[in-house]
Amino acid sequence: MEPTTFPQPAAPLVVDVRSPGEFEAGHVDGAINLPLDRLGTECAQALPDKSMPLVLCCLSGARSGMAAQWLRQQGYEQVSNGGSVEQRFVATAAAHTPRLIFFVFTFHLHASQGIAMKTAHDLVAAAKTRVQEIPVDQAEQAIREADVLIDVREADEYQAGHLPGAIHASRGLLEFKLSSTPALTSRDLKVVLYCKTSGRAALAACAMQDMGYLQVQSIAGGFDAWQAAGKPVVKPVAPSFE
Repeated sequence: MEPTTFPQPAAPLVVDVRSPGEFEAGHVDGAINLPLDRLGTECAQALPDKSMPLVLCCLSGARSGMAAQWLRQQGYEQVSNGGSVEQRFVATAAAHTPRLIFFVFTFHLHASQGIAMKTAHDLVAAAKTRVQEIPVDQAEQAIREADVLIDVREADEYQAGHLPGAIHASRGLLEFKLSSTPALTSRDLKVVLYCKTSGRAALAACAMQDMGYLQVQSIAGGFDAWQAAGKPVVKPVAPSFE
């Protein structure tokens, strides 16, 4: 009698949710790059099979954790947060099988209990009901009155052009930046945030409120609205070799 053979589980696809610049600087062999801030617009094309096992990773595990939660809400059945790229939690499929099973069980349990599955749009819409958005025509005054202006886009977006005086803290690392920078730890700081169009900034403002920051505003329409209004933008100057 021939021995019974069972199909081997598919090896998970490693999805690196860091920015393109971070990915290019070094990544897990075989991984694809799908930045957290592009997940909502690109995941359908990049990840068409919702049954495929996925292991997500980033620098610390924070961004991949948020991405994993969102993907599960969209119906992806086998999603695991592999955590830090440096710790190499994504070494083998076998190492992640128990975690993948756990996440599938959790997803189906939530579905059976009728828990609403939210989209990125839902999360942004909910965030905007909690935060104060400044119209772009009032943004310059708000910035003058603020203690700090924070650009929560990715590093490559910031380098391509940003508002004068803005510091950079990407949405995925904002909480860590705030906690590790003494000048930003005071909960009484007057803070103005912006991103490309205002979605990430609204989510960031909610996160800061949850951390206890009392005076946080975001710019409605974000960088795109600021630039369209003809307001000043700081761009890096190309070096001259003459």
